[in-house]
Amino acid sequence: MMQHVHLDLIGGMAGDMFAAALIDAFPQSLEPCLDDLCASGVLDYVDVRMDRGTSHGLQVQRFIVEKAERSHPRTAHYRDLAEFLRNSALNELVKQRSLALLRLLAEAESTVHGVKLDDVHFHEIADWDSIADVVAAGSLIERNQIGSWSCGSVPMGSGEVQTEHGVMPLPAPAAMELLRGFTVHDDCESGERVTPTGAAILKYIMTDADGKLQHRVQRAAGAVANVGTGAGIRELFGRPNIVRCTVLDISAVRLNSSFADTHSLDQDGAAILELADDMATDDVVELNFAVDDMTPEELAVALDHIRVTDGVLDVSSEFGMGKKSRAVFNVTVLCEPHQEELISRCCFSQTSTLGIRVQHIKRRVLVRVEKFVEDDGAAVSVKLAQRPGCRSAKVASDDLHTLPSLEARRRKARQIHSRLLAEQDGD
Repeated sequence: MMQHVHLDLIGGMAGDMFAAALIDAFPQSLEPCLDDLCASGVLDYVDVRMDRGTSHGLQVQRFIVEKAERSHPRTAHYRDLAEFLRNSALNELVKQRSLALLRLLAEAESTVHGVKLDDVHFHEIADWDSIADVVAAGSLIERNQIGSWSCGSVPMGSGEVQTEHGVMPLPAPAAMELLRGFTVHDDCESGERVTPTGAAILKYIMTDADGKLQHRVQRAAGAVANVGTGAGIRELFGRPNIVRCTVLDISAVRLNSSFADTHSLDQDGAAILELADDMATDDVVELNFAVDDMTPEELAVALDHIRVTDGVLDVSSEFGMGKKSRAVFNVTVLCEPHQEELISRCCFSQTSTLGIRVQHIKRRVLVRVEKFVEDDGAAVSVKLAQRPGCRSAKVASDDLHTLPSLEARRRKARQIHSRLLAEQDGD
């Protein structure tokens, strides 16, 4: 079954609400999640339990994390917390997800406070309970093999929060940084509605295999397989303080693929389902311009800056001959339509070009997902594609760089391909 999960952020988003909602929707994941929390070492400092109750008359699950009597204050430095998780006995794939979530939090703090990543001291992550939320989220995302995600608009809340730097408006600074690119709204409910940990989870699951944030507000078409409801501790005035998790079987609606994994499909699930099993279409903008008065070193730096701009899908350049027989680089940038103006400004800022050709085009793409597999104790990224009549798999070259020769890398890639495709055929 190809699973799509849609999150309705009725009460907001926090790590404990996310964990409770997924455990309610995937009850078989509770024991593995508790095992992962134990393996991480965090249960040396907190106690974790599930509690069934109500919120505004609705039956809900709560993921309760309480400081244990044996607990002691933790260091709040990112480098120490990351080292704590790296040295733990966690499953390698769960560990990688947990570390990725923690890094997102650290990057937000780094940006907000203007310090290097390794110097980050967490200001807005409470204690061991937040680390438990991070590990639980990493476990539930990995072990439930969710193919794609979507979530509704994010409620902003209102009011103020006391930080180490004084009183600040809600959401907290780190949460605001993590919410860049998300659709948000004000529903007139006061208080903190999205925590930094909750925002980090949203950014993680809404980031595609190419590292681009894709906030899909509309759920995919499919058959409802299950529904989970996770609640926070606080009660809101006019609505239940819940995250509702709807699990959809999208393989039942024309998507004939058993690929299941991590962040998301590369395109919106609903758009894929309207087409053939192996292909999807989407709209992109192609920007083209020529540069004949920059050195290769200057252009390489410029293209690196363009490449990491929000909304950029691909950047390429070709060498040729231009007017007056000058050497010229022809640059092509593919981007999301709604970001075209921003990216055009970036191209003008980073290069010496005086004009950009803009074309709105349709493209066909194969349905594909990224899957992480464990090999010799390391997490290896593999892109799986549904081709007409068959499937293909490609291992990320960066994950094979430690092997000593081209032949060794190719041999390892073939082994992983064969094993993974055999597993998919057996599902």
